[in-house]
Amino acid sequence: MRGTVTSGGGGRHDEMVRHLRLRGGALDGMTWSGVIDVGKRVCCGTGVWSKECVYVVTSDTTSGLDGRVETVAVPAAF
Repeated sequence: MRGTVTSGGGGRHDEMVRHLRLRGGALDGMTWSGVIDVGKRVCCGTGVWSKECVYVVTSDTTSGLDGRVETVAVPAAF
């Protein structure tokens, strides 16, 4: 499954817009863009909030299909 989910932002000034590559969990393979910092949790789903849509932003990066740098995010533990 591939797809893109975006956030409206509204983060702090020390956070930056990141393009996330979601690895593992229900949204594996999808991308998400928004204002989020490394080590923070983010809900990447498009519907009602659920634990399955919460990912943690890592410091690992990868290259997207278009060459854009993507930060890897993994499912959050509860």
